[in-house]
Amino acid sequence: MKWSLFLIAIILDLEQPERTTTGDQFVFPDGPHDYEVFEAAVDYTMVCLDQGNTILIHCQAGVSRSAGVCTAAIAVRQGIDADQARTKVEEFRPIINPTTEIWNSTVRYVDENTSSD
Repeated sequence: MKWSLFLIAIILDLEQPERTTTGDQFVFPDGPHDYEVFEAAVDYTMVCLDQGNTILIHCQAGVSRSAGVCTAAIAVRQGIDADQARTKVEEFRPIINPTTEIWNSTVRYVDENTSSD
């Protein structure tokens, strides 16, 4: 959990946030899940970052769901593919291991939200 707290802040070189509680939650399982909830979690992350906010992304173990959301947000924000973003996340959290379903959602989100120019 400690690593999840500032993962996006570190990778995107943002200042560390003050502690707040918003109560916003996007809950989905590691296995088969509703892509729209995954998408909403990443969309929310992107909005927060676009507004200059820092966001806490966490899941039970900090290796699958949070890694997928962080990876998707970083990829889109930096205009890189999902594999490159995953490498960046792994630099700070080497034990990430998104399930196949989460990784598929990550790749789908990145593909749908990046331009091929």
